[in-house]
Amino acid sequence: MGPFFWVCLKGMQTMITIYDNSDMQRVLTAPISIALRKILLHRLQLLAEYLGEWDLGDLAHFIIVEPNDDIQAIERELGISPYVNIVDNIRYPDPAFEPSWEHCIAREGYFDVTFALSDSGLGLVLLVPDRDGVVPELRAMLRAYATTNPTPTDRLMAR
Repeated sequence: MGPFFWVCLKGMQTMITIYDNSDMQRVLTAPISIALRKILLHRLQLLAEYLGEWDLGDLAHFIIVEPNDDIQAIERELGISPYVNIVDNIRYPDPAFEPSWEHCIAREGYFDVTFALSDSGLGLVLLVPDRDGVVPELRAMLRAYATTNPTPTDRLMAR
């Protein structure tokens, strides 16, 4: 059983993390939005050819931001700040800032952001709802860099 976390504090949902196949199944059978379910199922479809020989946890970890999650919790889970380029340390909103993610696609009311932080093949997928209650500066940054018309490579990664 993976370290699936879905903590409810004072009736408020907090970040959902998916580290393996069993976590994904628990999330997909939980009461989540149709849009989020669609994104997760699509991601599984893209990874399907690898899931026979690898566990989902060997390929990707998913971090699903919920309203009221603060940026410190998001950064702890990611292991980096999405506001800082990991190569040159330039911080958003500096005009020279270039994001460290591979792509950011706005779809289904979410920002679907993929990070490849090492050569291990493990990807981190950050799903951020574009709605009130979610860190405004994060949403503004993602909106500034997101595409709604992905390139062919992005379509393969995040359809």
